[in-house]
Amino acid sequence: MARPPKCQIVTVADKNYLPAACCVLISLRDHLPAWNSVSCLLAGVDIEDHDVETANRFLEQHQVQPCVENFSSNELISDSFHVNERVTKAGYLRLALDSIIPAEFDRVLYLDSDTRVLASLAPLLLSDLGGYQFAAAHDMAHYQDDRIKKRRELLGMPETAGYFNSGVMLFDWQLTLKTGLLSDVRHYAASNPEKCKFYDQDALNAVSAGHWKALDPRWNLAAYYFTMGGANPPWIKHYTGPKPWTRWRSPIWKADSAWFEQILKQSPWPEAYEQQTWREKFVIARENLRELSRDRRRAMAYNLWPFLMSAGAKQRAEDFLKRDKLDIEVMIDQFTHEANSAGKSG
Repeated sequence: MARPPKCQIVTVADKNYLPAACCVLISLRDHLPAWNSVSCLLAGVDIEDHDVETANRFLEQHQVQPCVENFSSNELISDSFHVNERVTKAGYLRLALDSIIPAEFDRVLYLDSDTRVLASLAPLLLSDLGGYQFAAAHDMAHYQDDRIKKRRELLGMPETAGYFNSGVMLFDWQLTLKTGLLSDVRHYAASNPEKCKFYDQDALNAVSAGHWKALDPRWNLAAYYFTMGGANPPWIKHYTGPKPWTRWRSPIWKADSAWFEQILKQSPWPEAYEQQTWREKFVIARENLRELSRDRRRAMAYNLWPFLMSAGAKQRAEDFLKRDKLDIEVMIDQFTHEANSAGKSG
């Protein structure tokens, strides 16, 4: 019998996301494969030594092997990358995994620090990558409103290329190192910061267009899927947008919020879980209603007097009408079929 692959699971965090990254590791604790060749790494970026010690003690309390290490962004991440208040240099550390993860591993599973593992990872870690360097799930939000077309044009991708979300990525580590994939992506990100509107994700998609394997979308179900009414149970949930531990969280994260509250309230960072006031709940509900009402008014105007609408308002109305008719589960079925087929992504 062939030996199971030697696997490294890694998540990345700066000081602000350190509590959330610890929660990622706690969530996968009970979903690790039975074989003992899987290790975890929480790659801290520019955090203090005492933060490393604190996080490792916290993980031990939750029966997770201490695995927090600190790395310098100045040593690993180019100053030429597109960064801002939303995404700091820490967000690009996944592009430098080849500098911090040894060549001894067969598979490397990268998880964003705003994910939560909800199913056994054994099927994912054992999945056939079909000769590709990595596998990832399609970013469903980009397949609406012609967003995918705009991304392809901006990034110089083929017209039929798929677009994946980089929050969950499974690498054939030996092949990734052999081909220098991450070095190529770093070069692209540093040379084209104006094109990388979605940061490292755009750089990864631009460089690997047509050369990645599609994952079953349930390995990376993001906020967009749930806001569109998706009902498939996720294997890994991805909290894109407002996080369930912040005060501006969406009502769709109610159960998830309770899970984070239970963990973070007893953590060294109880302030990381923010209580949501009734005022904040009201503001969120009001904004959701306002957005829906605005879109429906545009759709009504489009059906009654489109000749009076500006080109921008008409386009937004058309986008909303298409979105309103979208069956999100059809998209899930399409991407699941692709993940189970032998053909190329896109």
